Amino acid sequence: MKKYEVLDKLNQKEITVDEAYKLLYKKQYKVRRAHFIKLRFDIKDEKAANVLLKTLFFLPVPMLFVRLILKLVMKKSQGKMGLENIPLTHDQILDLVTHKGLLVDVQAQDDANILIKTI
Repeated sequence: MKKYEVLDKLNQKEITVDEAYKLLYKKQYKVRRAHFIKLRFDIKDEKAANVLLKTLFFLPVPMLFVRLILKLVMKKSQGKMGLENIPLTHDQILDLVTHKGLLVDVQAQDDANILIKTI
């Protein structure tokens, strides 16, 4: 069904708004899985720590290791990580991290910057 036909039926109240939306936007996009995660750290006035972290994370980290570490940390913390205000479960957080194209730029109050990118 063409776009104008759907809008015409909606205008004539033959279909509901939800049905029209489903007809217009029925194409589902498949989200690609990330295989690696790239981490970049920048801590102000800490040259030695910056060099160490940039050396450790020069190459992207395989997502397998990231998932294992996140599962272990979340299991041990049991709500002690300060994530009580985030309305996501542990499984949802793991699912979000494994999608390709995620870019998180964390800027802490103590002038530390962390860039997380999934590839």
